[in-house]
Amino acid sequence: MKKRELSCRERAMIEDAITRVCHAANAPLQNPELRQAAWAAILSVYRDDPEGFAVSSGRGWRRAYRLAWDAVMRERQALWRVLYKDLSIDQPVSADNPVTLAEILLPPHGGFENSVCLHEYLAQQELDVRRMAGAFLEGETLEQLRNVYHWSPDHAYHVFNRLRNAMLEYERI
Repeated sequence: MKKRELSCRERAMIEDAITRVCHAANAPLQNPELRQAAWAAILSVYRDDPEGFAVSSGRGWRRAYRLAWDAVMRERQALWRVLYKDLSIDQPVSADNPVTLAEILLPPHGGFENSVCLHEYLAQQELDVRRMAGAFLEGETLEQLRNVYHWSPDHAYHVFNRLRNAMLEYERI
């Protein structure tokens, strides 16, 4: 027996459900791996029980939301393990820029003016980015910083990315 294709309305409803799950899980809304995991979870329920989706509060939606939540959380944890295994301030800032974040954050060489410029630039950043930059300048690790401020791995990674982007911008200036 051949299964029918999803209608545009059904696809839109599933996309909306996935966005809600990602938002509730505080997960990146546009991450393709997380969205794919949620799609697979919802479709597994839909394929088994399409009538359960006839009403928005039906049994199918409840089960689909629960399975999508679990799938997003599992996938997010897997992504964090991969990212934190590779995340280091001693790695190049990007593929086309061999300078490391540690080198950018080291006390500037070349005079008092450079030091003032860096610290003024960092002072213009948001609070968590300033905290992270200051901690790195003091020689603390990402794990120490997470423990001090009670940041989740998700939040720490996003702050790290914002700091990296700010340092790339500073280097261009």
